[in-house]
Amino acid sequence: RKVPHVAASSAAVAEAVQASLSGCMPLVIAGAIDGWRARTEWTMPRLAERFGASHVRVGLRPEGRPETMLLSDFVAYVARDADKDLEPRYVFEPNVREPLRSEYDAALGGLFPDDFMSLMGESTRPPHRWLCLGPQRSGSRPHIDPLATSAWNALLVGRKRWALIDPSVVDRDVPRSEVDAGLPNGGSLSPAEWFSERLLALR
Repeated sequence: RKVPHVAASSAAVAEAVQASLSGCMPLVIAGAIDGWRARTEWTMPRLAERFGASHVRVGLRPEGRPETMLLSDFVAYVARDADKDLEPRYVFEPNVREPLRSEYDAALGGLFPDDFMSLMGESTRPPHRWLCLGPQRSGSRPHIDPLATSAWNALLVGRKRWALIDPSVVDRDVPRSEVDAGLPNGGSLSPAEWFSERLLALR
């Protein structure tokens, strides 16, 4: 099924966003971050220069505690081609600190005016701003969002592949154990192997 596209500058963008949200359907908004300061300020070298001494989350330990490393060390790891790891570490950081938080929020503009989770209050709402950084071959395994929320993703640098699985094929063509977030061994394949092997079999 083809994912709809709409230009951020189009008069129809608000209608397209509402149709996407109400229909629980994906949407690509082209040009939404063309004027975003993060395009130049959120590159890995610039982030390392600004926040290299900060710890960022790069995974979970077996007991469930976050695994962290200095951002400067992570950038050096990426520069080494992730030490040739088959399943490289990548930053998935929920604690977006100032001034990044203000830079992030300023980018939202009027595209997403409704923030229903704000009704929960900042002290009780789950994380809703994420900074993701990764080398080649990195990424997450197939998963269903554990909180059943929707998200918008902005790709600033490099390339990223998304595979969107129609919910109607879960259980029928795709085992639920393959996409349930949080289950152990959410698939024995690394993300890179899943895209090169498993995805081809599903098409």
